[in-house]
Amino acid sequence: MKKRCRIPSSPRHRLADISRGSSSPTYRNVDPSIIATLVNRLVEAAAPLRPSLVYLARRDPDVAFRAIAERRGLAWLLHHAANSNGYAFTQARGLSGLEGLLAYWRAHAELCGAIVERLDVPKLAVEVGPDGWSECRRRICDFVEVPFEMVEGRLVLRGILWASNALLPVAPNVFDIESWPLRLSFTGDTAERIDTALAGLLSGGPAPAISPLTTS
Repeated sequence: MKKRCRIPSSPRHRLADISRGSSSPTYRNVDPSIIATLVNRLVEAAAPLRPSLVYLARRDPDVAFRAIAERRGLAWLLHHAANSNGYAFTQARGLSGLEGLLAYWRAHAELCGAIVERLDVPKLAVEVGPDGWSECRRRICDFVEVPFEMVEGRLVLRGILWASNALLPVAPNVFDIESWPLRLSFTGDTAERIDTALAGLLSGGPAPAISPLTTS
């Protein structure tokens, strides 16, 4: 079983942040080639961690933005449309209001898609929307080899023991594995401890996060 690194401030996680929000290079009208070079350097820096990339894509930013505006309301839309007047991106193009805002998100989506396409790392592009998140989460979990998922409101352990094993809560962060005399505890560095535990369980070695149930 592969060991996964979980480092919250690692370059892997920051790749998702550099092109969005008010500090976005796209927002500041930075040349796309400079942004692409920065991302490539971050990937090179993260190479010892053997990173993978999950890209949550919206191929049609106009449709995506309008759907968000419908959910969040007119006040939210007007606020962001007005703010777009201050973007260096829109000012350089003589745009403003909703027209400028949508132009910004089109350029943002095009740039992100092009960068992801060229990155030489294991990657998964997932088209996201208001529906279908269960399937998206399943694809992501399969890609990054996470053995847990939510199924009909229950946490399930997949691919170990039975093909699908419901986890029964018995205390905060403690679960019995349904139909097995085993108990799973989420403590400390959860991802690493669970990897070690499951590997130990399969090999007959030590299992620090999974322990046999005892009877009183």
